[in-house]
Amino acid sequence: MSGNPDFFVLDEPANGLDPQGIIEMRELILKLNREQGITVLISSHILDELSRLATHYGFIDKGTILREISAVDLEAACRKCLCVTVSDVQTLCIVSSLLVCVATALVTLIAGIPLFGIPLYPSVMLQKFGIGILMVASFSGIFTFLSMLIHNKPVLSVVCIIGFFTLLFISIYIMQRLEAPEFIESSFMMNVDGEIVQGDPFPNPAYLRGTARAVYEFFADFLPTSQSFRIVQSGALPHPWQLCFYSVLISVVSTLGGIFLFCKKDLK
Repeated sequence: MSGNPDFFVLDEPANGLDPQGIIEMRELILKLNREQGITVLISSHILDELSRLATHYGFIDKGTILREISAVDLEAACRKCLCVTVSDVQTLCIVSSLLVCVATALVTLIAGIPLFGIPLYPSVMLQKFGIGILMVASFSGIFTFLSMLIHNKPVLSVVCIIGFFTLLFISIYIMQRLEAPEFIESSFMMNVDGEIVQGDPFPNPAYLRGTARAVYEFFADFLPTSQSFRIVQSGALPHPWQLCFYSVLISVVSTLGGIFLFCKKDLK
């Protein structure tokens, strides 16, 4: 420091120092630069320490400077991700969800039209598309409800996956019971004249009737997974407004219920 120099050349200034010594050396270099305006040229291979000090970098190979770059430009060139800051997270989530739904619909149309042709009833297709969006919203409400109650992410993921497949298998069973025919065709037999004839159909014991069928029909309309089976079936939906009402009801109740229970938690 004698002679009040304007320029320092340091070779591995942190080499051999303990952690506290490294911090003190770093603070000394920064202090000399800020308070006395001394420029410091550091030769080092410890990149982590250089990132805390340097404003510009020079890369040397066999005595030749290959490139000079500022710290800001070097950080931008080495960045592996893009950091985006938004002012309204809730609006971003809503817009992102809608974009996912629209993207799914576009992919479905692009893949479905070449395979199955243009739908004969566009109004039915649009109706199913709207009900599908509400169905996805009901799933979101259920998962939001679970996420507000379970803060452990691995446990939450397992619960959501198991819950979804449980509802899926229940819906498969419900739809199979509802699609069972009322009568079963009898087998072919030979009569006394030697002719092959078919016997009269007989009632199917597995066919749902009365209150049991009404209960199964309710859950087929109420469960989001069952609604998905309704949507993919050909033809118009039997009672679309009920499906819309149930999806909205599930979304609102599950979201509000999750918020209410979350507020009841004793958070430290």
